[in-house]
Amino acid sequence: MSKVEIEKKYTSQITKSLENQFSDILLAPDGYMKCSASDVEQMMDKFNKVVDEVSSKLPKSKFKKGLKPYWNEDLKTFYKQEKDLWRKWKSEGGVKEGSLYELYKEKKRLFRAAIRTAERNYEIKQMEEITNMEQIEQTYFWHLVNKARNRSKSCINPIEDNGQLLTDPGAICEAWKGYFQKLYSPEDKPHYDNEFKQYIEDQVKRFHVESKRQNTEILKEPISELETATVIKSLKSKKAPGVDNITAEHIKFGGECMTKCMTYIFNVITWLETQPQQMKLGMIIPIPKRNKDATQKDNNRGITLLPIISKVYEKVLILRDEKTNRKKKIDHLQGANVKKCSSIHTTWMLRETMSQFRIT
Repeated sequence: MSKVEIEKKYTSQITKSLENQFSDILLAPDGYMKCSASDVEQMMDKFNKVVDEVSSKLPKSKFKKGLKPYWNEDLKTFYKQEKDLWRKWKSEGGVKEGSLYELYKEKKRLFRAAIRTAERNYEIKQMEEITNMEQIEQTYFWHLVNKARNRSKSCINPIEDNGQLLTDPGAICEAWKGYFQKLYSPEDKPHYDNEFKQYIEDQVKRFHVESKRQNTEILKEPISELETATVIKSLKSKKAPGVDNITAEHIKFGGECMTKCMTYIFNVITWLETQPQQMKLGMIIPIPKRNKDATQKDNNRGITLLPIISKVYEKVLILRDEKTNRKKKIDHLQGANVKKCSSIHTTWMLRETMSQFRIT
């Protein structure tokens, strides 16, 4: 079955399944204001189940190592030299002895060593760039993770926990869970300003109460199917999915019916000012740091893979916000929501300001 045939079959089957599961939504696209928080949770459950059932029956792509993305001019030269010697050796009888045979074997050894070096350097570079990627190429991502851990797909990389080396998959998952929970949870420290902490907590509670039904300009109008379709069209293919295992391709080839269902869910979320639990879940993958002992948890960097549907919703809001901000004058020192500007630039400006006014 060709790629085009697979895409058409998926679109046809997903449309049929979504029409069966979401017939009430498709008939009443403006009925989102009557929904409750439990309704949107059920919608997400049904949506994920439909996509999973349909996609599980279709063929899956795998990483093709033979494509050799690390190939360069040096390897091309080595390959040509080796092939030239091989042809010459074969033309002279192909006897496995003599100076010509030894020269051919040496050139072949150097060629293979150059391939291993180029492949290793390419993979190191890719592993370092993974943390800076907005989205990650799915099949190559898992290839790199598995290879960096130096393990087969049937086992899990062992880690050390409280002086004990864990090899059981369940114990390892629990150890990682505890590690990341502690890492990402705030801790009370003796030097904290408890009075200021209490002030912040009170302010957050106040904002939570006062913000109800106080929609900003970007949430004033319901999200349209055109906005959802525009974001879906811009999604990059072959990116790693989140815990729901839904990829960009599942959304891109879902057809009109999927766009309508997603738009309805987005409007329910916006109207209720809530978010279903499925869209909050992230899958954390520990990536070993370069030239470090991967059994030590601190020598791994956590990469969080988020659900693609939450990314689509966020991008819809970002596009709206960008259109709104074009009408407003943003301070030239603004760092947030400004293209090609990050926390590094803000930190640099702060340091320069402090240096200029510092008393010497």
